[in-house]
Amino acid sequence: MAPTPFDPARLPEEDEAPPPQILHSRDLADAAPGEAPDYDYNFLDYLFTEETWSVGARAYLGEPGAVHVGLPRAELAQPDFAAVLIYLQRRFAVIRCLEADGYRDAWVAV
Repeated sequence: MAPTPFDPARLPEEDEAPPPQILHSRDLADAAPGEAPDYDYNFLDYLFTEETWSVGARAYLGEPGAVHVGLPRAELAQPDFAAVLIYLQRRFAVIRCLEADGYRDAWVAV
């Protein structure tokens, strides 16, 4: 499915989502002395929580403008998560959702 375009200028000016917990982490592979590691992931995790649900999203600092959400597109598009989606759209140009075959672009700013 092609990503859905969105216009950041048409989004509400205020956040309605619960303020997320934001945690900075780094996952760095071990490497032999003098060798570069196989991987180095530097990222921010966003955790949105309500009484009946929680949603996690990850933004890799080496990939500015994109965020990866741990839900399928169809689930994130539900009304319960509308405020979370808007929060992410106000901050990221590309929102990727976790589908059965991996992360796929779901919304892209125009």
